[in-house]
Amino acid sequence: MMLERLRRSTALGLPVAVLCLLPVGACNSGETGLDAEAMTEFGAGYTAAWSSHDPVSVASFYGANGSLTVNDGDPAVGREAIAAVAQGFMTAFPDLVLEMDSVRIEKGSVQYHWTFAGTNTGPGGTGNAVRFSGYEEWTMGPDGLVAESQGHFDEAEYTRQLEVGFGVMDGEALSADGVPIRYEVHGTGDPALVLVHGWTNSRAIWGVHPRTLANTHRVVALDLAGHGVSGADRVEWTVEAFGEDIAAVVEQLELESIVLVGFSMGAGVVLEAADQLGDRVLGVVFVDELKNPEYVPNPGEIEQMIPALRQLWGNPAGVRAFGFTPEAPDSLIDYVVEMMGDQPQEHWFDVLRAYDAWIGSELKPTLQRSEVPLAAINTAVPPTSVEAWRQYDPAFTADTMAGVGHAGILLRRVEDFDARLLAIVERFVSMEAAAPTR
Repeated sequence: MMLERLRRSTALGLPVAVLCLLPVGACNSGETGLDAEAMTEFGAGYTAAWSSHDPVSVASFYGANGSLTVNDGDPAVGREAIAAVAQGFMTAFPDLVLEMDSVRIEKGSVQYHWTFAGTNTGPGGTGNAVRFSGYEEWTMGPDGLVAESQGHFDEAEYTRQLEVGFGVMDGEALSADGVPIRYEVHGTGDPALVLVHGWTNSRAIWGVHPRTLANTHRVVALDLAGHGVSGADRVEWTVEAFGEDIAAVVEQLELESIVLVGFSMGAGVVLEAADQLGDRVLGVVFVDELKNPEYVPNPGEIEQMIPALRQLWGNPAGVRAFGFTPEAPDSLIDYVVEMMGDQPQEHWFDVLRAYDAWIGSELKPTLQRSEVPLAAINTAVPPTSVEAWRQYDPAFTADTMAGVGHAGILLRRVEDFDARLLAIVERFVSMEAAAPTR
């Protein structure tokens, strides 16, 4: 649980050559004996290297003297230059994810088609999200690695997205106590997925998920009161009030079929919101939180932790230890540190106390009256008490993602997380269809 666990070259400034490292692929199949299955596997590995945020891994797919050229840019020659290009993108887009759309062998060449998504929050960035597609044509060398890559994408559209963002509708709803709650909406399709962040962070903790998930669903990401860019003029900080924040957004958008997804403290908040929203909620997904519903917090522990939290605030080593695994790229650590700010906001400690109290007094009663299907996507440590959860929901399931860390579960293996979440959503939809009256 969160309470237990508590003890960035802007892309606008990158040379055009940097853009050439965006994946695609084509080769001279006649001379190299290209095989469609083998090239698809090669492309999948290349894609994973990009999404791993390891520039050296990206460069390893090129020969020692391999080159990258995009559109009319100058080539980057050699693995060191290629790694530098990759690092430029990873710094400019700390949450970048690359998706492989297809690998095609046509008329003796291979084209590797990709889609790039990320938020330009690196140093000097615009803060806007981008999502655009392109392809590379590869000439393969005798060593089976890329000897020459010619990349192609719509540079004008890319620049436009950097300036204004991609496919986002921003809005504001007033919570029950009048506090303005900011949110963004992506995509279409029911059920809508409502993504709720955790303590001290904001909707930015979801990285590119609002855009990747928007391929198949309407996705809403919001900032709870006192977090991100939502209002903070709240008299009493309670989990119930946070639930009202979510309800206000759902009602303003007139969402009738939703799945609530809560990360860290957001897990308790979405459970509270489900209690308020009733039958329009198909299911609730906890992300790395509430691993044991029988856990009873010690009221004195919070007060003992707060001085240490103040002292360690914004320390990159502390963020790495708490939220990631040792090998996580520095860009992700910096991303979360920036989200937290240099100093904590005082009301965050009131929020922490309120959440601790809610777990101790309201979690079980809320579960006992809930009829909403529940599921979790958690890290491996500590393990999820599945049998304890099945006392409240016999169909409860828990997916485990090992080796990512608390924040890394959202920011490291994006495609893995999305696949797990969408499978859970599909199960919720099937359950709803089989039992139309809950």
